[in-house]
Amino acid sequence: MNKIILCILLFLLVSACNHALKQPEKFERYKQSRDADFLLGKTVKGIDSILSVKCKDNYIVYIFNSNDCGSCVDEGFSLLKKLTALYTNRVYAITPSLDNPAFLQKNYGYYEYIYRDNNDMIRRELKYIPTPVFLLLDNTNKILNIHFPESQKTEYNQEFMKICAERINFSTKD
Repeated sequence: MNKIILCILLFLLVSACNHALKQPEKFERYKQSRDADFLLGKTVKGIDSILSVKCKDNYIVYIFNSNDCGSCVDEGFSLLKKLTALYTNRVYAITPSLDNPAFLQKNYGYYEYIYRDNNDMIRRELKYIPTPVFLLLDNTNKILNIHFPESQKTEYNQEFMKICAERINFSTKD
């Protein structure tokens, strides 16, 4: 009887370990998509009241908050600077926090304007999408792609940059 119980416990232990080993892969996929795929194709109506410019072509918005994962915000700003260098006047940073933009600019070496969404309108409209997040939008503010910067997954950043290169029309670059 004891051998049977021991065999059952051993079987359960091995099953649990095997399940735990498979779990990170599932978690990484979830973490990358953050179940935000349902937002693809959605029009972000509130963005026009925050950005002072009307984009004539596809553009990128980086939404972050000072309470976000520090390394994710760092990775986001690193990617933001690269995208800004490639697509002048097509990349915008928005923060719903009340942080001092001058401090953020100095801290991250990003000296473009940081727009403020004081009422957190965009995240509310997007069902409180986790931040930091990059949104690739068309000229009607429809979401074409969503990217969550992660310091551990720089290949995702490269993939997002390729998508941006394909979707942003270079002939109308400002």
